[in-house]
Amino acid sequence: MKLTINQLLAELRVNPSWAERLAEHLATEIQSIAAVSGGCVNQSYRVELETRQCVFVKSTAQAGTTDTMFTSEAQSLRLMNQCVPNCAPQVLAVEKDFLCLAWVEPKPPQANDWFDAGVLLAKMHQTTSPRFGFEFDNYCGATQQRNGWADDGWVFFQQQRLLAQLAMAKQQQRLSSNMVSRIRRIGHQLSNVIPEAPAVLLHGDLWSGNLMFSIGGPKLIDPAAYFGWAEADLAMTLMFGAFPPAFYAGYESMADVPADWRERAAIYNLYHWLNHLNLFGESYLSALENCVAQCESLNNS
Repeated sequence: MKLTINQLLAELRVNPSWAERLAEHLATEIQSIAAVSGGCVNQSYRVELETRQCVFVKSTAQAGTTDTMFTSEAQSLRLMNQCVPNCAPQVLAVEKDFLCLAWVEPKPPQANDWFDAGVLLAKMHQTTSPRFGFEFDNYCGATQQRNGWADDGWVFFQQQRLLAQLAMAKQQQRLSSNMVSRIRRIGHQLSNVIPEAPAVLLHGDLWSGNLMFSIGGPKLIDPAAYFGWAEADLAMTLMFGAFPPAFYAGYESMADVPADWRERAAIYNLYHWLNHLNLFGESYLSALENCVAQCESLNNS
């Protein structure tokens, strides 16, 4: 017996409120909904419409949330697509408790796909800003990411990235006082290690799970976008094992990259290891401690 839409919603524990509003946004009826993988923060669904078109929907566990997670993500995706057409899924509808995107059919990547992904990122990095930050705060995972504008990239990264995460870690009592002091010291010494560079449009959370491959080319998803150092995006591709060499070859075919950028990766990734510690707890403490030691060795070299 075929389930009705309301029965499907109940079975999937989907709040019918956003499903009804989504149908209104798209001016069509929903035919079916199926849960799909889509990260650990929100619920994700493949929604088939009466038109036979499929869309991707992320929703919160409860309707009526007051945060700006989805609206800020939608703004980021739209800006990215304005700067590099079709680099990300198209935004179809957004409200506080759901985000609807054009469906992207995934495919296994080949070497040329990784090369194209590198080219894609390099094209996005061609969009520059005279200041570091963003027009609004957004989210890196479930953590609100502060993006207040700064003229100085070192000050921005120290205050809006490292010290903001450090304050959260202290509040949750995640770190020893010694470790807090060491990270503060690293933040004060950024200009000794990181060379002067322009502020470019970043994805902001570029690990392999946020890069999709499709027949229509690579797509950047789940951004934590802001204007910062290009090396910060490249550095994060190394956090959980480097991307294939073709990716970096594609990037370097479009952009001048300092030969020693990998040596500085730990500095940029310190922000993300702190964020992982704050989000997921002590299982990331060892990785953070290793990262801090690498940062200190850079300052001492």
